[in-house]
Amino acid sequence: MSLPTDPKERKALPVVTGVLDYFPDAIAEVARISKIGNDQHNPGQPLHWAKEKSTDHADCIGRHLTERGTIDTDGARHSAKLAWRALANLQIEIEAERAGLTVEEYNKRLREAAEKPTFEHVEPIEDLSKLVRWDKIPPEEPGDDVGNRKGPRVIIQHIGGDHYEGAPCGICESYGKQAIRGRGGV
Repeated sequence: MSLPTDPKERKALPVVTGVLDYFPDAIAEVARISKIGNDQHNPGQPLHWAKEKSTDHADCIGRHLTERGTIDTDGARHSAKLAWRALANLQIEIEAERAGLTVEEYNKRLREAAEKPTFEHVEPIEDLSKLVRWDKIPPEEPGDDVGNRKGPRVIIQHIGGDHYEGAPCGICESYGKQAIRGRGGV
C-alpha cells in the first residue's frame, strides 16, 4: 500500500483513530482469521496471505453473510470470516486497479504465477552481502522510509513483499531471515 507522503493527505487517513480505535475487537477477530487461514492453507509457514489459493471472495462473503451470528466448525465466527473476505476483496480490487487489470485478470495472473516456480528457496540469510546484485539504490524521495542508502541493492521477497536491504517494513523486522531470492507474483 502506498500511504500518501504529503503530511496533509496523511492526516486525512486516520488509520488508527478511524479504524483500529473504532473496531478493536473486530480487528482482533479478523487477525485471528488470518492465523487460522494461514495454518489451514500454509501449514508450518510464517503468517502470509497466499492470494492465489482462494480468489472467490464475493461468493465466500455471501456464504458467511448467510451464516452471520454463528460459529464455524473451526471455532471462528462467520462474521469475522465475512469481514476478512470483504477486506481481501477490497485489497484485490485496489491492487488490480493499480495494475491496470480487471479483478478477474489479476486473479488469473496470481494463479498463473503460483503455478510457475519463480523463486529459489534460500535458508535464513545472516549476511545479505552474499546475495550479489551490485546495482546501486537510486536516491529516494524525501520521507521515503528506505532513505538515501548507498551500497548494494538486494531485492528480497519476504513473506510480506519486496523490500530493499535494511528497509524496515514493520512486517519483517529481521532483514533476510526466511527470505526467498528473486521476484515473482503479478
